[in-house]
Amino acid sequence: MLMQTTAFLKVHGIHRFITVKAQAHDLPLRDNMIDCVFSFNAVHHFDFHRFIEKVAGVTRQGGFVFIYTRLQSQNARNIWGRYFPLFIEKEKRLYELDDIAEAVDSTRCSTIEDIKKFKFKRKATLDQLLDRVRKKHYSTFSLYSDHELIDCLREFKEKIVHHFTDRDRIEWFDENILIALRLRPKTI
Repeated sequence: MLMQTTAFLKVHGIHRFITVKAQAHDLPLRDNMIDCVFSFNAVHHFDFHRFIEKVAGVTRQGGFVFIYTRLQSQNARNIWGRYFPLFIEKEKRLYELDDIAEAVDSTRCSTIEDIKKFKFKRKATLDQLLDRVRKKHYSTFSLYSDHELIDCLREFKEKIVHHFTDRDRIEWFDENILIALRLRPKTI
């Protein structure tokens, strides 16, 4: 993502930027150094409160934090949540919007400026879907034991064959959300 962002910005004549790959809990940046932070499909992997507090320290007053993720409810409606056994039960790391809003309020360093929901129509063949599971396309699949994943993969295949008439054209929607946080002025 960082390589693509860099290429996109350069193609569009934007050259005064740097990209930094870092752990959410260890941002190697000076205080007030940056204007914005982007998090893509990652907030469920780290301590959200700590992340917002860290970001507030390195971001300039009035800066932004953009969080692109999926909510638990969105996850439940996609093909994996609907048809892959135990997917919803295994993936408890995702938040709901109320959880995010509560966490943002509790940090007292940011406010939700805007929210945009996305819905993407997807299609794949059954073989492509099975391959995504085997390659652990979603980190959720890493939460299964090897034996459990094999059993659930078999059951998933049966459910897909039962619910979709064309194994070469399985269609569903994926949903995501983009939350823009504005950092509050720092208090002394």
